[in-house]
Amino acid sequence: MKKTLLSALLLSFMLLINTAESQVDQNLALRYSGAQNMDEAKAITIDASNNIYVTGKSLSAANGYDIVTIKYNSAGTVAWTAVYNGTANSFDEPTDILYDGTNIYVTGTTTRTNGTGLDYVTLKYNGSTGALIWNSFYTGLGVSDDIATKIAFKNGSAYVTGKGFYSGSTNADYVTIKYNGTTGDSVWVKNYNGTGNGNDSATNIRISVDTSIFITGKSFGTSTYDYATLRYSSAGVQNWAKRYNGSSNGNDIGVSLSLNSTTTSPDIYVTGVSDSTGTGTNIVSIKYTFTSVESWKKTYNGNGNGSDSPADIRYVDDNNIYIPGKSSISGAGTNMALLKYTSTGDTTFVKTYNGTANGNDEATGITIDGSGYVYLAGKLNQTGTGDDYAVIKHTTGGVMEWMATYNYSGTGSDAASKVIVDATSDRNVYVTGASFSGTTGTNYATIKYKQNKVLDLNVFVQGFYNSVTNKTVKDTIRVYMYNSAATVIIDSSKANLDSLGKARLYFKIALNSTSYRIVIKHRNSLETWGNTTNTFSNLYLTYDFTTAASKAYGSNMIRVDTSPTEYAIYSGDLNDDGAIDATDISTVDNDSFNSISGYVQSDVNGDDFVDATDIGIIDNNAFNAISLIRP
Repeated sequence: MKKTLLSALLLSFMLLINTAESQVDQNLALRYSGAQNMDEAKAITIDASNNIYVTGKSLSAANGYDIVTIKYNSAGTVAWTAVYNGTANSFDEPTDILYDGTNIYVTGTTTRTNGTGLDYVTLKYNGSTGALIWNSFYTGLGVSDDIATKIAFKNGSAYVTGKGFYSGSTNADYVTIKYNGTTGDSVWVKNYNGTGNGNDSATNIRISVDTSIFITGKSFGTSTYDYATLRYSSAGVQNWAKRYNGSSNGNDIGVSLSLNSTTTSPDIYVTGVSDSTGTGTNIVSIKYTFTSVESWKKTYNGNGNGSDSPADIRYVDDNNIYIPGKSSISGAGTNMALLKYTSTGDTTFVKTYNGTANGNDEATGITIDGSGYVYLAGKLNQTGTGDDYAVIKHTTGGVMEWMATYNYSGTGSDAASKVIVDATSDRNVYVTGASFSGTTGTNYATIKYKQNKVLDLNVFVQGFYNSVTNKTVKDTIRVYMYNSAATVIIDSSKANLDSLGKARLYFKIALNSTSYRIVIKHRNSLETWGNTTNTFSNLYLTYDFTTAASKAYGSNMIRVDTSPTEYAIYSGDLNDDGAIDATDISTVDNDSFNSISGYVQSDVNGDDFVDATDIGIIDNNAFNAISLIRP
């Protein structure tokens, strides 16, 4: 039996008043180390209950590399571990994993007889217990390596593709297999042999709504490799094959493809890496119609004219395409990269990220949540820590929401391979890969990130607002989230208010779809409550106090501008007793008499001097008996 090391780190967030405001926190860090301390996670998936399934390869003393698949529950506790060792006790490695709603499928490669090469292996596990339901193999001709690369599932059938040595071929072909999902029996096996009769290898497979099967990869042409993209019917009939050979007649390798997911006759988006003359390798992406007509082709070359390559491609139903990968940047090595195109081939944005060491950075995974936010995963080469996991969240416009990095031990390599986001409104993020430990070598490392709730707030402070510039003095505010009954503080956050009166605040404890009352506190202003209860939806909430007095409970704000119309919270409650009165006037009057200056509470207009202007603001508010109004 293998010895394993498994550790789970669960961070506690039950702090009533948080002082470290951030948009994301590491919630779990799950590590797995086999007996020989050489382990690498390859793929990850989750189910509807947010159980986590990770598969990878793990070295054992007697069996070589085995396929080790682990199920964690949502709290990070191991539910089961399944080990697959090929009959030759040699090399076994997974390449992909999927969940069909009940069961887990893993595909990859295995050694069944030493000296005869590798075979496809596809494993089906009971999702609840981890029991092996069936395993199926594909063995090509002779002494050959047959390597499954991807698996897809549709209508009770599993589809596996990769490279294999097929009957009648002298070199490797695309070999695609349809399995009966219940029994594991092969329904059909199809090969594709390129025009050059050389080695061909499929890299990805997608199934459309009408169960058409689309495959891409690399295929040998006249003298070099080309993209080759195929369409099969569900019966295994090849409908068409489209090839792409770049203008330099170098090697062109199809890496991934994606489809319009909701249509029965989808367009197909293919991306890959293409040799070019004078500019290294470029990312070339192509759109085909359902009937194989090329709609457009886009080439991306980083300004370093070096190695640019994609890792994946994702079409989303708002007619946009995202491509993660790496890009050569002049003076900065290779960077993590994210490209976005419209469905008509227009470039929306290109984002690159460079680690602090200016080394080799690379994006290897991508996922998109139900609100359209895009998550990039890979590695950044950092000064002092070497390669680190990096996960970056973007808006649809390419604005970075947050970046999270993970380094386990010193300068050892930590490289994320895949990322996924759950379907809950909390949008928890999961990433896996290989991570170095100084004591247990290279391990699986699976990280769960918890995203905090985000309040985008707009508010002005009376004394700080300038009606000529329509701007405000920058300062710090704190916002409290009360329960809907206005009796208990649930959460709070602090942020800087910018010159436009905008602040973004992060809440660790607040929940989605729960009603809260927003309360603003500022160092020399009156506590002000929002007029209504509000809820976070899929992490986000927006509230603007500036548009009307009624946005505050009891309309307890003052109009500070007429063009445009702007409202602000009252300034002057220096002692925070809920009333602007003689006590506050006395404080300002004394500080003014003593010529107090700087960042002080009695500086009501924020000009760093306590003077008659500050006295005037407080005096007027006190005369009008301005005080706290709350539910």
